[in-house]
Amino acid sequence: MRVHRPARVAPAIVLTVGLLGAGAPAARGHDAAGHVPGAGRSRSAFTAPAAGPGLGTATARARETGLRRAEAEGLGAAHAAEHAAGRAGLRAWAATPAATRATIAADARRATRRINADVGPADRVGRWSTTRVDLPTWAINAAVLPTGEVAYWGRGALATGADGTRENVAPFYTWDPETGRSTRHDLPQETIDLDGDGSADDLASAPIFCSGQSLLPTGELFVAGGNAFYPEYGARNGGGHADFGGWAGTYSYDPWARRWTRQPRMRHGRWYPSQQALPDGRTVIAAGYDEAGGGRNNDDLEVFTPGRARGQVGTIAASPADARPTVGFYPHMQTLPDGKVAHVGHYRRDTRILDPSRLFGSGAWTDGPWTRSNQRSGGSAALLPGTSRMMTVGGYGADWDDPAAANRAVDPATASAESVDLAGGDRAWTADGSDPVPDLDRPRSYGQLVGLPDGGFAYVGGAAGFRRANGLAGNNATEGRQELKTVALWRPGGSGWRTGPAQAKWRSYHSTAVLLPDGRVLSAGDDYWSFADVPAQGRAPGGRPQDQGELYEPAYLFDGDARAPRPTVVSGPSAVRFGAPFGVGVDEVAGRRITRATLVAPDAVTHATNMSRAFAELPLDRVAGEGVNVLAPTGRGLAAGWYMLFLWDAAGTPAEARWVQLRGDAPDAPLLGTAGWPGTAGPGAGSGAWAG
Repeated sequence: MRVHRPARVAPAIVLTVGLLGAGAPAARGHDAAGHVPGAGRSRSAFTAPAAGPGLGTATARARETGLRRAEAEGLGAAHAAEHAAGRAGLRAWAATPAATRATIAADARRATRRINADVGPADRVGRWSTTRVDLPTWAINAAVLPTGEVAYWGRGALATGADGTRENVAPFYTWDPETGRSTRHDLPQETIDLDGDGSADDLASAPIFCSGQSLLPTGELFVAGGNAFYPEYGARNGGGHADFGGWAGTYSYDPWARRWTRQPRMRHGRWYPSQQALPDGRTVIAAGYDEAGGGRNNDDLEVFTPGRARGQVGTIAASPADARPTVGFYPHMQTLPDGKVAHVGHYRRDTRILDPSRLFGSGAWTDGPWTRSNQRSGGSAALLPGTSRMMTVGGYGADWDDPAAANRAVDPATASAESVDLAGGDRAWTADGSDPVPDLDRPRSYGQLVGLPDGGFAYVGGAAGFRRANGLAGNNATEGRQELKTVALWRPGGSGWRTGPAQAKWRSYHSTAVLLPDGRVLSAGDDYWSFADVPAQGRAPGGRPQDQGELYEPAYLFDGDARAPRPTVVSGPSAVRFGAPFGVGVDEVAGRRITRATLVAPDAVTHATNMSRAFAELPLDRVAGEGVNVLAPTGRGLAAGWYMLFLWDAAGTPAEARWVQLRGDAPDAPLLGTAGWPGTAGPGAGSGAWAG
């Protein structure tokens, strides 16, 4: 057995993600995270040279020649030429004079200030904090934990040497909003055939780059799949790995004990999978590309059943063949009010409904209507709160079946939106004015659609589409558009998306954004752009963070431009039973009574896909001088597990969230006052709700 250090791999091959350009009429698409930017409308744009500077020594030239020869043998001459151009572009940028870099950075800062001066007061559109969050890796995957921390993991930095290499690692951290500190947690060690020699004898940390993630009923983070290896290993070893390969491992992370548990392997690898927690406590895992490479789908639908306590090992079982529809990568899934699961993919035929009661029998899947858009790569989707209406917005690729699109440099993003009521008998998606969901404020792809605790949405960042020329910026293409740094805001029932303030950095492909328990939104990631509007994929200088997150403060936190006074939750149960009432002690702000309660699932996001999205409006009864009694939801349309409970005052300002665990066997929680709950409580454990 060899110990993996880990091996270093060629950056551009690390970036040859065929799935990201799936269906494109041109050559295979690329993962943009390791290519230089294409021409745009700002000074940050430049064109990568074909050969490039930085090869002044004989040793450097020999290394580049050898690497290109190996790539040509393993991937083909044309593909190798693209990678050589990408490395040349990075060397060109490294040689750019410091004064030029400073000018570009100053332009970016001025553009952000101009946008933010015109968007309106903070109590209408919110604002971005000037405080940044130091992050030692890019938050390509992120999940909010019941401890209040945010788990995030990324990838290795791109080396700036002549051969431009990247480590096959996925460093995992938790960030504590209270202290501002990040802590690294080592992943389990695995033996993998990293070098393509046909033997799984390379020791390395679990390769969870581009995995799926969701939360278990116990509050543990559940991670499935990832990237087992890079194709460059095959190029260096005469074959073996001609493409990326999915990883079959699954893991759970206990945020209280700060400990990983290795869970059972899946039948095949999954790279870019999705997963969804069910009301009965199980988790379904779907989609992704398997270990064979070449963009081959993993068609298994697998079901993970967790243990009853934290740290226990669960089981995984695969559904029969008739429950395995072909799905590409990172589909959007969310539990409907009736307990079934909505499934919306990136392609027009990907709308389906999954019946959890039939996972191991016939008829698990029901096909839904085709979307109006032919394709939405990098699009977002979510249920409108409290309904079975699914919306999908943004993305690119709608006209990829048009021959005229074959040779263009940029596949543009769209602003279009469409929706469908998946339980109301809709036979078609609606759009173009007849749809209750308006188009986005501008075309965007691979941004983050964050559900806010007031029932609205914030679309954070995004790209201008997919660039396939002039350096292959790919999914990180911004075309110099500073307005893509803005947040777009909409509440169901509103007439349109309102453009809000801009953050300092472009957050496009490989970015994340999550709702924090204090009501703010953390925006992070994008391993392509820097705060100076230039590519920054290399290792950060000593003592500097690899990335910095930014904090969006929504409008509900303000009165005018000043921070609003907030109520404070002072007591409440940690666990409540589905459908049962419970009391929450609250210190109200004078003259601002508590009038509303909402329940929000903690986000678990990557690649514009949220695998832990849920929202519920809860009935409440105010007890003067003490707080409120609240009625928990039934267990039919919500998964068992931990949620953020937000209590709102009459002015529309929330208290910081109280974490509560919904479960089928929780004891009766004490109520406030002496009158009890006014009316009939719910059905207790609900419909098939998980009981720990």
